[in-house]
Amino acid sequence: MHRAAFAHAALPGTYEARRVPPADLAAAVAGLRVPGVLGANLSLPHKEATLPLLDSLSGAAQAVGAVNTIVHRGGQLHGDNTDSPGLRDALSDAGYSWEQGAEVIVLGAGGPPAPPCTP
Repeated sequence: MHRAAFAHAALPGTYEARRVPPADLAAAVAGLRVPGVLGANLSLPHKEATLPLLDSLSGAAQAVGAVNTIVHRGGQLHGDNTDSPGLRDALSDAGYSWEQGAEVIVLGAGGPPAPPCTP
């Protein structure tokens, strides 16, 4: 999906999937600080374990307590979470009213985790 988006937008760059064992997470995240690396996407089991390895977090990442997106900005790594806003937007698009403090139960969490990806 991301490679196709780069190609469609005629953006230079690559998007690579990498399997990162939990023991190698800190080194993999530190490797994102290299000039030219724009960031990474994360999947389980790394979404929570990555938090202390980052320089800053979005409000969504703080509220959820997990990140699925890392953005590299001038040597600093900023964590974000698009899962929660994405779910909220999908519910709104489907016609459900979304109120602050509303309770939502999500049944099912997908299949086995996909490998983390880095651009």
